[in-house]
Amino acid sequence: MKVKIKKLISAVLCAVTVGLILTSCSAGKKVPELPENTIPYTSDKKQLGDGKLNNSVKLSKGEYADIDFGSEVTFDTVALYEKGDNCNEFNIYIEKDGEWELVYKQDRILKYHLCFIGEVTTSKLRFEIADCNKPVEVNELAVYLADKTDRQVKVSQYLRLDANDFKDLKDDDGFSGYYDVVTDPILFGETYMDENANICFNHSEEFFAEQIQALKEIIGDRDVRIWCCIFFDQNSEDGSRDYNLTKKFINENIDLITSNIKAFTEKYGIYGIDYDWEYPNTLSQWKSYDRIVEETAKVTKVSVAVAPWGVKFSKSAVNAIENVNIMAYDLFDDRGDHSNSYVAGYDAIRKVRAFGFKDEQLLLGIPTYARTTDKSEFAWPTVRDDGRELGKWGKIVKDYAYTDGNTGEEKTCDGYLNSYAEARDKTATAVDEGIGGVMIFRAFCDSPYTDEFSLHRGIKEAIDERTDY
Repeated sequence: MKVKIKKLISAVLCAVTVGLILTSCSAGKKVPELPENTIPYTSDKKQLGDGKLNNSVKLSKGEYADIDFGSEVTFDTVALYEKGDNCNEFNIYIEKDGEWELVYKQDRILKYHLCFIGEVTTSKLRFEIADCNKPVEVNELAVYLADKTDRQVKVSQYLRLDANDFKDLKDDDGFSGYYDVVTDPILFGETYMDENANICFNHSEEFFAEQIQALKEIIGDRDVRIWCCIFFDQNSEDGSRDYNLTKKFINENIDLITSNIKAFTEKYGIYGIDYDWEYPNTLSQWKSYDRIVEETAKVTKVSVAVAPWGVKFSKSAVNAIENVNIMAYDLFDDRGDHSNSYVAGYDAIRKVRAFGFKDEQLLLGIPTYARTTDKSEFAWPTVRDDGRELGKWGKIVKDYAYTDGNTGEEKTCDGYLNSYAEARDKTATAVDEGIGGVMIFRAFCDSPYTDEFSLHRGIKEAIDERTDY
């Protein structure tokens, strides 16, 4: 069946105020307001664009809606709102020289899906359901040309030192190219505090110093700020994390912690310190987290990594933080898909906002690795090793083989990656929502920057189109 969608308003990008759209889920979660320069549409009997769930269009597998603008219009984004979660794959085409040209495809809509198209000009658009569980009910479809921002969009990047020697990468465009987009690399997994608040190194301090110097040479004169993540978790005698012991460590050693942090950042010319305490679970533990954040923020910049749940920083601690790296990964939806664009995109931003952070502090986490749909803790496909043949749109690593570390059993399961297209979508969402930027976890799981569909490149494409910085 072919559904012809007729235009509701003038086919120019004029201002149309669209009210807040409510999803049909039982929790009543809000989804984003559309920008004012949005064009909604109607069909003969059912309306798209008024935000009412009972006025929608249903499309089954193989069905599509053609939208005729009446004249050429320019846009770069399509926003979709679905009642339910029935879509498995959809395509978006524009008419060009009398032919339909594919400009976007993805799997799920999941209540709300921002589709980064890239700037196009056309008089017709086609929205097609390629696969679904049952008819897909779309209660909003709108296109717009995003307003450009003149602010810097930050891109933080977790960067481990255990797999590569930076001295060997000075002439490697696949690595150095990352810093054409990354603004805030965070050296991760190399430094920690012992029980006496000394800063220790997993390799050696000499190795760390060499790596810092090599990284600075690779970055050159680009506007990049180097951070270092320092773990301060304290362990019990059996080696497990002891949250109360960590609280005690902070409260008893805060002056020494602060002075050692100050000396460390000054010695190595590090912009700031990143903290990743997973996770305090009592108010007294959160108060000790407040304390280390607030006190060390007096001597250096501080960033933190937080999950989209359970954050209980005080207002004064929130105000002391520069960057909040949202751990919007390892989040599984009801189908077992990993880090999709709604649950680990807009909805993660919405949840972390509720903890009192300012928008400019927030950086949305984008994973460069997959998780298998069986949620195994032993299966970690990566874009670099397993996703380089998936192209711009592909995101499923089929039949990923791994060994179950508990049973020794050899298993296979599909892995769910963020595609190049999804990295663009999430970045565009971050910019449109006005937050500080995005976070890449982690560098060497992505394909080299010289690859056409490196996620770093996808992030840069969205930033370049949506900023005038």
